Amino acid sequence: MKSKCRKVWVLWVLLAVLALLPVSALAEEWDEILVGQTRTVNITERAQIMRYRFVPEETAIYVFHAESDGNTYGTILDGQGNELVSDNDGNGWDFYVHAQLRAGETYYLEARYLHASDTGTFSVTLEVLESIPIRPGQTLTAVITEPGQAARFCFAPEETGLYLFRGESESDTYGVLLDDRGEQLVLSYDNNGRGFQHQTEFQAGKSYILEARYHDSDATGSFSVTLEPLQSIPVQAGQT
Repeated sequence: MKSKCRKVWVLWVLLAVLALLPVSALAEEWDEILVGQTRTVNITERAQIMRYRFVPEETAIYVFHAESDGNTYGTILDGQGNELVSDNDGNGWDFYVHAQLRAGETYYLEARYLHASDTGTFSVTLEVLESIPIRPGQTLTAVITEPGQAARFCFAPEETGLYLFRGESESDTYGVLLDDRGEQLVLSYDNNGRGFQHQTEFQAGKSYILEARYHDSDATGSFSVTLEPLQSIPVQAGQT
């Protein structure tokens, strides 16, 4: 009799807990998206968010980018729902959000309008990149999800001039600048606190790659990378 009462009590507790959970926790609410695919996002309610699930077949840099007549916002989450990176204006008024994602692991994209009151329709496309384009005056996020991994940023200046790459991080990072043949031009670290910075003259019409990574080969996380045009080379304290 006691065993029967205990089973009834356990069932009652389980039903009570399930009743308290939101509907989203009980049902699959993520649509699938594949590389090269464009999905239509239809926002019909205030503050509505559309969600997409992606499992990469290979470790690479992936970008989700939106096209709309409004102002959109995108966030990449890991399999536990932790935010990796977000953006709202990397593609004009639309998001252009990217990260290096590991093969076989699950990731999610949350796509919405920046302003909660907006409704309408926009498109989201998923593509794979060899490197992340960066423009003068832009700050992007380097997302390191795997030990020893490097975030790669590409820059093709329209004008010959002096430019500064700067990394900002709470942990030690360093940057390697490569030319279009993959040959090292500059290696810099520990000259911007725990981050890095280096400046060099870039030639118009050529392409350059910055590889940014943690000094600790076992470290993972994220940090910012900024590209700035310079009028002159800044002098650090203690330098002559």
